[in-house]
Amino acid sequence: MSLVREVRRSLLVGYGMFRMHLTSYLSSTLNALLWLTLFLAPSVVFSSDPLSALLYLTPPVIGVNIVLLSIGLSQEYVTWLSEGGELDDLRLANLTLWKYVAATFPFDFLVVGFAPFLLSALLLSWYLGIAPTWLFRLNAALFALSIPVLMASGLLMASLIGLLYLKNPLARVLSQIIQILFVVVLFLPPRYLPEQYMALLVPGLVAVELLRASFGSNTISTNLLVSMTVPAVISYLLLSLLASRLVEKHFLKFGVETRY
Repeated sequence: MSLVREVRRSLLVGYGMFRMHLTSYLSSTLNALLWLTLFLAPSVVFSSDPLSALLYLTPPVIGVNIVLLSIGLSQEYVTWLSEGGELDDLRLANLTLWKYVAATFPFDFLVVGFAPFLLSALLLSWYLGIAPTWLFRLNAALFALSIPVLMASGLLMASLIGLLYLKNPLARVLSQIIQILFVVVLFLPPRYLPEQYMALLVPGLVAVELLRASFGSNTISTNLLVSMTVPAVISYLLLSLLASRLVEKHFLKFGVETRY
């Protein structure tokens, strides 16, 4: 019963945070749609096989948006929320950085992750004159399998970036560089890695390839992807909890402070 209550409480907190962020989420969704259309349209339009390009390029949109949003929530938690005193309230409610990101994930996934993917896919399909029936080719099992990997990846990146912000005065610049690198890497096919298991070293890469696999456009074998799912989730969660623990130790030692 205590676990059920904790999950229920987390969902209520996540819904409250989602409502607080709703305006910025809608803005982020439209912004993501614009940039994704600008980035993806040339590759799809000038491809010799536009449908294959759609199947290959649009599923990673979900993974990229979730990882970038997790980084943004981490930055918000350790910097901006401290200015108005909201961080003190969150910590009094025992809402750590890890819980803060985890609680909002279900809502973030639907609005910031899935919505831009769906809108960009429909927009490009309409422009190219391709029937959007390819969206119904979805393998629900593989798509569902990607969600815990995606959540664990987001939690790991959020915890690491939060720790970076607290420990390094150059964190703002470094964070921007990391985000650019992640956008590039998550769109690249893991089949070009020296060893395909190296996909585990990049949080989000396994999840993105699972999303591709759910539409039949994966670049490495489905069996290998499925075998990497459990190690990815366990390792990312453990590392995220460790990094989050270090964030908590920093707060206990130095208190809540504003950083820009």
